[in-house]
Amino acid sequence: MCVAPAVCPPLLLTVLSLTALALTRSAAHGHSHSHSRALCLSLSRPVAFLFPSCASTSPSSSAFGGASHRHLSSVSAAAVPPSSAPAAAMSGTPMSGTPKNDPIVQYVVVRRDLITDLKWPMGAVITQACHASLAAVAETLTDPAVQQYLSDLDRMHKVVVEIGNENDLRQLSNALCEKAIPHKLWIEQPENIATCLASKPALKTEISDHFKRLKLFK
Repeated sequence: MCVAPAVCPPLLLTVLSLTALALTRSAAHGHSHSHSRALCLSLSRPVAFLFPSCASTSPSSSAFGGASHRHLSSVSAAAVPPSSAPAAAMSGTPMSGTPKNDPIVQYVVVRRDLITDLKWPMGAVITQACHASLAAVAETLTDPAVQQYLSDLDRMHKVVVEIGNENDLRQLSNALCEKAIPHKLWIEQPENIATCLASKPALKTEISDHFKRLKLFK
């Protein structure tokens, strides 16, 4: 028999509570187990008739199939109002993970002169960003932050910024190396030129300062 308040009508909870009370009194007066079972079943038949959706589909799932204390605990759990549920579960706040104001983010740095000076098509430039982003993740795949970043693919955070030229890009890469910030400097072949850079996904507070002077790529 179903005892979930979201499925069964409130009247059913009252009937189940009365059944539990009858069981307790029966045990207190020394009635036999078979007599208590008969009493429970007689009370359950009208409930199953009135509310078929609440009837058990298998004997093993019957609230009366086991010890009476299991039945009582089920009734008690069902009687708990929804408002007593944990606040985190009701509010939708993740039980674990990173705070919303400090997400795991990946920075992607693209050379602006690939478009303005070298006249690369936009599609080719986007390809460089994709290469660097994927390579940075692949090379740090076992990192806990990367694993968490990949655990919610529909909500990944990326920030794409621009930098002046190859020299500036390489200087940024050297600075990140000095600060031990894992990243991937993408070297396009066969041209053998640095075109893009992508950081390892990490908490925004840990890496944002290294990219804050750069403008968003437009």
